Amino acid sequence: MSTAFTRERDAKKAAKEAKAKAEKEAKNKQQQDKVIAEFNEKKAQADGAADPIGKLKAWCSKPPYLDLYQEVKRTTYIAVIESISALSKEQADAGLWNALELKEASILHKYINAAGNQIEAADE
Repeated sequence: MSTAFTRERDAKKAAKEAKAKAEKEAKNKQQQDKVIAEFNEKKAQADGAADPIGKLKAWCSKPPYLDLYQEVKRTTYIAVIESISALSKEQADAGLWNALELKEASILHKYINAAGNQIEAADE
């Protein structure tokens, strides 16, 4: 048998939890919208690039670390791997590392490792 006090306390607790959940969902949506906007910007830059090195430079800016649903990361990894496979032998041997800045090369390395980890996780 619940008293008026416990009902009131439970109602306040439930309202507080609902408010916190709504705030978290709003924050996550805002974060995901930002990630998607950055992805669309990078995709447009990569599509406008003339060569695979230009495409890699576009993809290696603003990595989607904050992606909550993994779809943007997965699509980015695929685009990076496709750009790497489109490199000619000359571009891969010398041109790529001369064209990329240190930060871009570091991000490319992270992308390659993360893509490998994602493939490995899917194989399990």
